[in-house]
Amino acid sequence: MKFIGAKSFKMLTPNETRYENSELLINNFSISGSELILSGEIDNKKFNLLGTIYQSRIHDEKLLIDSKDIEGNFEVIHTGIFLKLPNNYNLLLNNETINENIFLLYLKNDDIYYTFEFEIPKEIIKEISQSVYKDYDNKLLSIEHWWTKVYKPIVKDKSNKSIDINSYPNRVSRTLTYSYEDFSYEYEVDIILELYTRDLFRNETTGEALIFIDDQRVYYGGSLVDDVPMLGVTNADISIRLDSNNDDVFRRLEWDTYTNYPSPKFTIEWGYGYGPISINYSGKSYNSSGSIAIPGSASRQYKLMSVLNETPTLEVGDSHQVFYSIEETAPYSGTHYITADFEYDIFLVNHHTIIDWDSYTLRGSYK
Repeated sequence: MKFIGAKSFKMLTPNETRYENSELLINNFSISGSELILSGEIDNKKFNLLGTIYQSRIHDEKLLIDSKDIEGNFEVIHTGIFLKLPNNYNLLLNNETINENIFLLYLKNDDIYYTFEFEIPKEIIKEISQSVYKDYDNKLLSIEHWWTKVYKPIVKDKSNKSIDINSYPNRVSRTLTYSYEDFSYEYEVDIILELYTRDLFRNETTGEALIFIDDQRVYYGGSLVDDVPMLGVTNADISIRLDSNNDDVFRRLEWDTYTNYPSPKFTIEWGYGYGPISINYSGKSYNSSGSIAIPGSASRQYKLMSVLNETPTLEVGDSHQVFYSIEETAPYSGTHYITADFEYDIFLVNHHTIIDWDSYTLRGSYK
């Protein structure tokens, strides 16, 4: 089978794209059960795809293929089959002459992207119709949401705008939405930021600050279609500081990370120092939890703590928490304040694919 006139494009600069015609020559196209074999040439470059077929979670009439070019010449962006196009779904090549039994082949070679969309031979469609395909697991989310590998999302902040940023609440919900201009998919995540303090006896106060994934959703065409963990948080930095106009100091720092990430990496950096600027100590821990006692000193008042957590948190319920203990070193009256600055990166599907960052400041008090 030979296909001529399919679109390939080369990204010359971020603002310049050149489109060209490419030739696809297929030597072998077979489907047996849930296995795909597809080999041939594109502009005289050989490819040999082997893949496993799954059922789409979003489109009843779409099959997804987790495939790889064993020749090593092409990166597979997406391979899939539309048995019937959904309403208002636009193919990349805008081919209005086909609306069913369409094979999607999107590949990359160096900085050139190749896009092919063609009808599947009838004998292969017969094989497909006789098979039942399973759903993919969350490790393969990118085969459904392939555009996340190529395009940058449009970011919207749907957080409650009625909050007065000068009031410094001790709890806030961040709702962030990511969408793609040429696609009807939208991803939304709710992230809770909290700062708590607890007054104890003998001039001691304890508390915690945390980043918590509360919920997330996937929309298609404005309708909720899934709640899979598409968005996550990584490189979460929580910095907590005490007011400089009193003698209170930190005495203990603890941290916990809760994550179901399939390949967890626990690298936590911490520091504490005098005032909001100088850091007097830093170190690393590769444990999901830990603690450090902050030494007392007559000459140094440790009023700043910072924990940088590189662990990806992805599932609803995942969190990064920092616990602290404050010593009230001198009698005082009135209310004292503690401030927490949160900074973190947002990743989509793969924790190496950073698409956004967010920051917020919370303030708490104790007496």
